[in-house]
Formats: sequence, C-alpha cells, structure tokens
Amino acid sequence: MKPVLPRFARRFIAWMATGRDREIIEGDLEEALSATTKGTFRYYHLMIKEMFGLVRLSLLKRKQQRKPSGLYLNLTKVIFRNLRRKWGYSLINMLGLGVSLTVFGLMLAYVTHEFSYDRFHQDHQRTFRVTYQENAEEPVEGHWARVPLDWVNLMPEYFPQVEAFVRFQSFRFRDIRVGEQAYREQFAFAVDADVFDVFDVQFKAGDPESALRQPNSAVLTESIARKYFGDENPMGQTIRSLDSGGQEINYQVTGIIRDFPANSHLSINLLTSINSDDDRRGWAYIYIKLQEVSDREILSAQMGEFIVAHSPDPETTAMFNLQPIANIHLKSDLVREIMPNNRLSYILIFLVASIFLLVVASINFANLNTVQSLGRAREVGVRKFLGGSRSHLSRYFYLEAQVMFSGTLLMAVAGYGLLLPYLQQFLGLNLKPNYPIIGITGLLLTLGLPWITSLYPTQWLSRLETMKALKQQIAAGKNATGKRLLVGLQFALAMMLISSMLITQRQFSFLQQKHLGFQGEQVLAIRHMPDQAKQEIDFLRETLTRLPEIQDVSAVMELPGNAVRDGIALLKPGQEPDEGTNVDIQIVEPNFPELMSMTFAAGGPIPYATTYESMPEGSDVTDIIQTISSRKRHYVLNETAASLLGWDDPAEAIGQLISGNNFFYQLAEGPIVGVVKDYHQESLRAAIDPVVMVYEPIWLGHLLIRANLRDLMQSVNQVEEVWKAHYPGYPMDLTFLDQELNKLYMQEKKQLQLLQVFSMIAMLIAVLGLVGLMGYALKIRQKELTIRKVLGANLSSLVQLLAREYLLSLLIGITVAIPVVWWGMKQWLDYYAYHTNIGASSFVISVTVLFLLIMVPLVWLVLRSDRNPAEVLKDD
Repeated sequence: MKPVLPRFARRFIAWMATGRDREIIEGDLEEALSATTKGTFRYYHLMIKEMFGLVRLSLLKRKQQRKPSGLYLNLTKVIFRNLRRKWGYSLINMLGLGVSLTVFGLMLAYVTHEFSYDRFHQDHQRTFRVTYQENAEEPVEGHWARVPLDWVNLMPEYFPQVEAFVRFQSFRFRDIRVGEQAYREQFAFAVDADVFDVFDVQFKAGDPESALRQPNSAVLTESIARKYFGDENPMGQTIRSLDSGGQEINYQVTGIIRDFPANSHLSINLLTSINSDDDRRGWAYIYIKLQEVSDREILSAQMGEFIVAHSPDPETTAMFNLQPIANIHLKSDLVREIMPNNRLSYILIFLVASIFLLVVASINFANLNTVQSLGRAREVGVRKFLGGSRSHLSRYFYLEAQVMFSGTLLMAVAGYGLLLPYLQQFLGLNLKPNYPIIGITGLLLTLGLPWITSLYPTQWLSRLETMKALKQQIAAGKNATGKRLLVGLQFALAMMLISSMLITQRQFSFLQQKHLGFQGEQVLAIRHMPDQAKQEIDFLRETLTRLPEIQDVSAVMELPGNAVRDGIALLKPGQEPDEGTNVDIQIVEPNFPELMSMTFAAGGPIPYATTYESMPEGSDVTDIIQTISSRKRHYVLNETAASLLGWDDPAEAIGQLISGNNFFYQLAEGPIVGVVKDYHQESLRAAIDPVVMVYEPIWLGHLLIRANLRDLMQSVNQVEEVWKAHYPGYPMDLTFLDQELNKLYMQEKKQLQLLQVFSMIAMLIAVLGLVGLMGYALKIRQKELTIRKVLGANLSSLVQLLAREYLLSLLIGITVAIPVVWWGMKQWLDYYAYHTNIGASSFVISVTVLFLLIMVPLVWLVLRSDRNPAEVLKDD
C-alpha cells in the first residue's frame, strides 16, 4: 500500500501548484517514498527534498510557458506570416488609419493652440478685461473692447476686490526714432507700472517691479531690441517717440522682456510708462485682477451703483462688463478689438472634421479585419481541433490586431513629425503637441480598437462547430446588417466632408466675386498719416497727381474693408437728441466717392468749397470739440441711411437739412448733397450699415492714391520718393487696397483649404476601404461567381450583383448625411449677411463621387479576378 502524504505536505503542494501539476507532484512523491518507512528521519528528509524539487520543476515549467520564446513568440511568428501573405490588405488597412491619425494629431495641435490663448498667465482665471457698453439695454450695439471714460480709473477705490488695475492706452501705431533710423510699431502701448502684476512676462534684463515706475521709461521685447540696437546692450539707451503732431518724447530703456507668446489676444512689442495721473485719460483697454474668481459676480452686481455714483450724466445708460481674458480669443467680437479674434465655431468645425476622419478610418479598419476573418474559419477549426480554447483564440486575434495597430501608430507618428512644420507655416502659428490628450487618445485606441476588431472572429468564429469550420461551411451573407451599417456610416461621414467642402467653396467664390459697390483695384493706401500730412492733403494731391502714373488722391478715416465703428445720431429739424437715427459716420475727403468709383443714386459729392482752417498747435480736446461743432456741414448718405430717415426715393433726400449728435460732440445743421448707392464698407459677413459721410480733416486717417495699372511698382517708388522728401521722420506704411480686402476672407480661404484636404483624405480612405472590402468579398465568393459565369452571367450582371450591397450602404449614408449637412451648413452660412444658397448640386456631386468610388474599383476588381473556371473549381 502506498504511503499517504502528511497533511502539511499536501497543503504545501496545493499552495504551490494547481490542477494537473498538483496531481503529478503528489503521485511522483508518493512513488519516491514507497520504499521508505513512514515516520523515520530518512522518510521526512527524502520527502522534503523530493517535494521541493518537484515543485521547483513545476514552477520552471510554468515560467517557461509564459516566456515569449514559448506560446506568444510562436503566435507572433504566425501573425507576421499572415500579414506578409496578405500584405496588400494589411497595407491598405494600416495606411487609411495611419493617415487619419496623423491628421487628427495635427488638428488636435491646432485646436489645443486656439483654446490655450491667455491661459499661460498664472492668474488668468482672476484677470478680466473691462468693456464699455454705450447702452445696457442694447447688448449688441455700441459694445466696445476699450473704455473712453476717465472715471473708470476709480474702480480700485470703489471695489476692494480689485487687486490690480492696468490701462493700455496710446494704442495706435507709434512712430519711433533710434538715432537716424525711423520705425513704425504696432502694439506699442503706454501702460500703468502694475502691468507686470497682471500679465506674466519673462524679463531678460531689468526689474519688473521698477521697470515702468519712473517717467519716460520703456520696456522692449527681445526682437524689437534687436531691431533697434543690434548686438549692443539696449539697457539705458534712448528711443524717441513721435506723436501725430511731430512732437518728440524721449524714453529710456529700462527693461527687456521675451517676445510675447503668440497665443495671446494682446500682442506687445513696446511698453512705455504713463508719466502722470493727468495722462491716464482717454480711450484705453482696461484690465483688472480680482482677489478671487467669485468676486466677478460681486462687481457685476454693483457695477450699476458704481456708474451712477461717478458718471456726470445721471441718466446714463452706459455699462461696464467683465470679460475673462481666456475667453476673448474665441468668444469676443467687440468694437475695436486689439486684434481680430477667431470664432469658436470654426475651431469646432475642424475638430469635428478630424474626428469624422478618425471614425471613418476606424470603421474601415474594423470592417477590413472583420471581412478578412470570414476566410479564416478553417484556421480556427484547426486551432480548435488541436486543443485551442476560446481564450486562446481571443489572445491570438487580439495580438494580431495589436501588431497591425502598432505599425499604424508608428506610421502616424512619423507622418505627424513630417507634416507639423508645414501646418505651422500654413497657419502662421507655433503649434505645440498636446501630449496628455494625444497620449490618452492613443491609449484608448491602442486598447480599444484592436479589441473591437478582434471581437467578431473571437465571438463568432470560435463558436463554430469544428467540422463545419474545417469544411468552411459558413454562410458569408448572414449577419451582414452590422457591416452594412458600418459601411453606411463611413459613406455618411465622407459625404458630410465632401458636401461641406463644396458648399464652402461656393460661398468663398461668392465672397470674391460679389461687387462691393466700389473699385479697390489700383488703389494704394498710406495708413496712419501724421497730422502734418492731414493738414497738407491739397498739397499732396497737387504734388502726386503731377506724376504720370497717379490719377487721383484722397483721404478717409476708415479704409474700405475696415468696419466704421464710430457712430452718430442724425437729427431732422425739431428732433430731440434721443429721437435721432443712429448711423455710422465716415470721415472723407470730398473726392473720396469719385476715387473709389462709387455711384450716386442722387445728388453729388461734398463741394470742395467746404474747407476748414487747421487747428492751432496746443489745442486741447475742448477746443477741438468746439471747433468741430461750429463748422459748416454738408452731408452725403448711403441708400440705407436715407431710407431709415424716411426717404425711400434718394432724390427726396437732396437738400434736406440734418444735424448730428453723439455723446462727445455735435455736428452743425447742413443740407444733404448726395446719396451714394449702398456699398460694402465691411466684409460680407456684416449687413450694410447706414452711413453718413462728412468732411472733417482732423479725423482723416489714411491717404488713398489711385494709380495707373501699367506700372504699379513705378507708382509705389514715385510715391515713396515724395513721402521721404516731405515727411522724412515718418515711415510710409503703404499697402494695396485690394490686398487688404482679400485679407478679409483669409480665414475662409484657409478653412476651405483644410476642408479640401479633409475631403481628399476621406475619399482616399473610402477608396482604400472599399477596395479592401470588395477584394476580400470577391475572394470569398470566387467559386460562386465562377459558376454564374459558366452558366452564362456577363460582366454587367456580376457587377450589379456585387454592387447591390454597397449601394444599399450608400443609400443609408445619404439618408444620414443630407439632413446633418443641411442643418450644419445653414448655421454656418447664416453667419454671413450675404451668402449663397446651399442648393442640391453639392449633394448631387457628393453622391456621384461616392457612386463612382463604388463602381470603378468594383469593375476593376471583377475584371482582375477573371480566371480559368477549371482552376477555381478544381477542389470541388
């Protein structure tokens, strides 16, 4: 009789080994102890020795089985052999998903950049811009990004929650002289010394606490300092700033900061000190930092009391609002923004489009793997016959999908690194990858997508009876509903991108072709004239028109293409100020309509007899306002303004008397001398506003020069010589007006180009996916199609038979895509006051393109699969 093992030995073996290993160890141990007397020292010594030896062998065996050189290494070899054997389908699958991952990563970098604006400031959540609203009851009209009221400076005294208060003023172009060199700088502000307590900047030289404390101090960015002083040390150097009247103010450089980040709504090139409390006045961009984020609600609730307490007008309707600085770039479009902001809807369009591409490619990846698995029933049967369990098959198919996805991921990373510099150049931005989001997305796809693609062969093929699997007795047409829905969704997403691209192209063509009501070609513009040039317009006109290439010279307050943000209420005789009609006021030279080739609906331009003496030097704001109010006036309206005033027939307006009134000044009563046909002062995103044209040389801002088309560059050179001869201290900021008008739609142009790229990639992925699906379907149904051909079926009938399934999926995609695109593009087009119609042609073209993407590869694959029936049917 075999000795029975002691209880402690059986427990130890059960703890160290399980299942079949436990039975083998116990049996071998009992056999070794059978020749030894139980209870003796030799018995226990031998038992312990043999027991530990056998357990050790069992553990080594299990460890060896878990090594890659065992099962998993073998599986990996088999997987690579399968991929090599089906390299065409594998490449198609990996290429489609890899391209979409690359595009998704690039768009994610762009979207992340747009959402990162002003978030690099440590206290951005507590920092707000104070905006000015002329009428609190009208939240859209007259909402300014800057504030004109000097008593806004009292906010820190009234609100203890305000930790810091900063003004950015003198925001127009600054003319700077360094030695004999003259420069014109944008984003050059006069600011309070506490500016560095609100905005985070990195100092390369100087102390942020004292840099702007002293009068006539200046802080430069690195690039500006390099431009002014080269390799010299700029600290302590002197720069001279010229105001519009030609007066020079010397500033000493007391600090150098790193160039301001591009992801900021507030760009900075140069900062100068505000030299006294008396200088802290006029229009300014106001920023405050609160002690707590929640203090915003307190200030907003008490803002009305603050205005009533400090406004000289007890009946004022003005209001101050607080904008979080991190929201300005994507959610603000106020009057006189520092820089044009982007729109949140544009960013969401790109994000959704890139997600669409990723979903299309993921569906394509899953579809191809699923269809390929239909032909692997015999392989599954062999594995089951040799003892493979469902868990073994699951690991095998998951590992295969993981290997393919890993290769795809490497391809996407390489494409991302290669294309990112080109996207940065195209957008003009310094994009930085968002590694956390990219990492999370990559991890989810790495874990999820291979699992999804391996789910079908694991759950369905592994359930087949072994003999049926070995005989490949599988109805390939069963359970095809899910595949049709996936392919239909792929078609729907591709159609959404193609249709959206076509509608965007149509709108962009509409924007470029629509006549604006004036001729901007051949017009040169010198922006931001100094006061001396404004006072010498007649001299400039006479001098420049002597040149053979110059036809005419005029001046205007706001260049065509830029919004006229200044308004005034026009009053008929006997009307009170609050009864007036609000219109935009455009200050022009009398010959401005003629130079711009505008058409008069009635009357004519302001007579040249309306001339004014220039303001004496040293005139203050009060003197200027009194002078403006006392001057004789003639008015020109556009058709919209005339209609608002009650004259639907422009001829009725000629000779009528009107005057102007706003919060700051009044214009004397005078006759309407002309009504011009409506023209688009702004982009076609905005409706035509009512406009009154008035001649007032004090407010003229830009010189306009119409040149001959024969030699524009010669015209530019001649104008530049005249300018340098008469205004050597002021750089000539010259541009072509038509180029400025084209910039209005630069955003739409880039958007269209990106959508075109998305659409081409979507079509590429669709083609690759369809070729893969059709090719594999033809391989599976090769014998069926051969028999049909033997029985007399021609090419047309075979194509119809095979196309039926894909055309049904296309119908599903069309049904889903059309209403979504119609609704989404209608919302986008409604942003434009003037836009094209959606129409049916975009959808017809999209459907035609997708139909061809189905039929052309299908016919090609059918022709390519034409083989000798004897070779195909030899196994049967």
